[in-house]
Amino acid sequence: MHYFAPKNPQNISLKAGNNTTAEVVGIDFLYNQKWFDNNNAHLVNITFRCKTGEIIVQKEQVTLNELGNIAKLYKAITGKDVDPNIGFSAKEIMNKQVVGTISDYIAKNGTRYVRLKDYKAV
Repeated sequence: MHYFAPKNPQNISLKAGNNTTAEVVGIDFLYNQKWFDNNNAHLVNITFRCKTGEIIVQKEQVTLNELGNIAKLYKAITGKDVDPNIGFSAKEIMNKQVVGTISDYIAKNGTRYVRLKDYKAV
């Protein structure tokens, strides 16, 4: 389930506020990472390949409630809600497409980070 992508791709042609179609091409688990005030959060990097060829890698905390981004991604791809008592297999969303809105920000070091949000079915 790994996809080897650039650490901080610039994604120059992806404009904030625009929609793009992207495929989930990688899900990598990160262990013992600091996430806000949680020193041992369960995190994943989700790698998307946009229809235009750009790569987006975004870190997400694994939460299975309906407000979590992972659950929203799952629902957009499968049309089903995640059962928080059962969870789901990454195979259910791997290599599937979703439409998302581009969101970006510039970090203190000048690096532009791009994320997908507001997932919808293709």
